[in-house]
Amino acid sequence: MAARIRELIRASVADPGAGDVSGGELTADDLAAAAGCSRFAAYRAFRQAYGLSPSDAMKERASAPGGCWKLPSIRLHQGTGGPR
Repeated sequence: MAARIRELIRASVADPGAGDVSGGELTADDLAAAAGCSRFAAYRAFRQAYGLSPSDAMKERASAPGGCWKLPSIRLHQGTGGPR
């Protein structure tokens, strides 16, 4: 679930006009729809997996040079799905 949200965030930052997102900005409902759950479950799953909220991840991703995600909490332990 969290990985699907992360991929949607990556895609939206790389090409803000792409996808089926109204106004080019992701909402909590967009993330929940992508993950197939409620927006609250999506928020909790993302925060548990990556250590930050989806909105904070979008801000960090958008402000990173070249759109490159360099947050330590985004790098995952191989096989565990948890943050380093």
